[in-house]
Amino acid sequence: MLILLPILVILEVYSLVFAWRASQEGVGDALPSALVFTLGGIGVFTLLTSEGLGMFNAITRVNVAAIWSLAAAGLAIVVWRRGAWKVLITRIQEWGKSIRLSRFEKALLVGVILYLAVLFIIAVTSPPNNNDSLQYHLATILHWIENRN
Repeated sequence: MLILLPILVILEVYSLVFAWRASQEGVGDALPSALVFTLGGIGVFTLLTSEGLGMFNAITRVNVAAIWSLAAAGLAIVVWRRGAWKVLITRIQEWGKSIRLSRFEKALLVGVILYLAVLFIIAVTSPPNNNDSLQYHLATILHWIENRN
């Protein structure tokens, strides 16, 4: 369940950045640039929090969940007050109405989405099982967990 916190934060940041970029650019231009800004910001946030917690040997499940929960709650308040969800939804609906897909293209899009969904489920649920992961990488992560950094 904790995997939902970063996803929620990413969606909240994206809605804020999209509302900001859509006011400066068109909707079609704002979608990719908002994604780049969002992922860059989430990367910096992740780096700072992991380095900050690691400095104090405080990387635990509780601390990481607390930081992501605080970020999600704080961003939810900002998104709600600014009405960024409404801007994102209305702009995407306007953009979606301008796109016309044939039946074949719709079927192809559904097939790609289903394929990616199945691939995501497999990637999340299957444990790593190659030699390099089992002998080095998992042992390194266990060492980090023991030291909390």
